[in-house]
Amino acid sequence: MDEKVLRKTVMEWVEVMDTNQSGVIDYEEFYKFFSNLDELPLNDNQIASMFREFDTSNDQHISVEEFATAMVNACEIYNNEGEIQDDNIYSKLDSLR
Repeated sequence: MDEKVLRKTVMEWVEVMDTNQSGVIDYEEFYKFFSNLDELPLNDNQIASMFREFDTSNDQHISVEEFATAMVNACEIYNNEGEIQDDNIYSKLDSLR
């Protein structure tokens, strides 16, 4: 995966989620975004668990760096398991913008 493409995509997604333009994603923003993904139906517990996993600093916010790391890890897991390719992740999330 091209690092420039990943960086650009992550920044675009953060901009979509960061509705209050604080530069970080709080739980309410994260929940709103992921609860509206028809392509990836998640329940409240799954969304809360994802937020805790993405928030590696445990400061109740997800930074751009934390989100980028989580996305890289997700792409690697899906690619290794052969369930979904990273370009499919991009197109699904891009369609939400």
